[in-house]
Amino acid sequence: ITGMDYITSQEYFKDELINNSDSFSYIRNVWKCYSHRNLLLSISSKLFDEDIDMFFSVANSILDSIDNYAKDAQEGVFPEPVNYFSNSKYSAEIIKGVFETIAILGNNESSFSNCTKNHISNQIWEIERRTFSCSKARSYYILSEYFQYLGEAQPKTFLNEIDKLMKGKSEPFIEFLRCENENKHVYKGYYHLDRIIRCLAVDERHFASAINIIVQLAQFDSRFIDTAVYILLPWYPQTQASITKRIAIIRSLATTNEEIIWGILMKLMPGKTTSSISLEKPEFMEELELPEKTSNADFVKA
Repeated sequence: ITGMDYITSQEYFKDELINNSDSFSYIRNVWKCYSHRNLLLSISSKLFDEDIDMFFSVANSILDSIDNYAKDAQEGVFPEPVNYFSNSKYSAEIIKGVFETIAILGNNESSFSNCTKNHISNQIWEIERRTFSCSKARSYYILSEYFQYLGEAQPKTFLNEIDKLMKGKSEPFIEFLRCENENKHVYKGYYHLDRIIRCLAVDERHFASAINIIVQLAQFDSRFIDTAVYILLPWYPQTQASITKRIAIIRSLATTNEEIIWGILMKLMPGKTTSSISLEKPEFMEELELPEKTSNADFVKA
């Protein structure tokens, strides 16, 4: 990733980063990062466009390796990610670190003052488009582990790319959803999608797009009906969108998704859903405060 050999890289990290003991340490030949965000921001003034380009070339190389592995896997079988990592030149920790870095960059672009304006955001846009143009469902299965970071990095782009896959009836992505639905206790793609979409729906700016995508996803996996319910529950709403806006988007989607919307509305009726699943905090995106509950009377009136 640094473009240096192993020994030179070791010396570079020791000289440049070891003083930042709050987020980084090197003890007994073991490197440990306490705060990825603080570590990256501590050297933000030393990074230029060429450094960002080198980093994203690694991110693209990871995507290439995942695609190639998925193409070579046995037809009809979803490979375990551990099998990919055991044969990849990139470890699971490195890959996670790369996607975490994308999320940190996306939420702190102004801190990288020596980079050209919009250079980082353009690179993130490209990597998001590249991620959601996979030719195999197996690729999405492996990459779903990192959807959270891509969603936090650039929410609008992430939601747009999912929307394009659904509206374009992308065969690899739909196969991924169907395999998820048929193997509920084996795969975790639903969990990763549910987590990030609910996280993005908190922000009123992304609420309509998030609900629209959830309704489309529910066509292939009914668990996404519950995802919508968790966001819209009157007594525990997980969005800053007003009650008026919540009702408006449901009404607009009902014209073309009557069965799914009806399923959502039935679960929103008083006494039908008595428990919910708490919203997980974003890792690198600003955490927004959830609104107070809406009374059943106000909800029914709206």
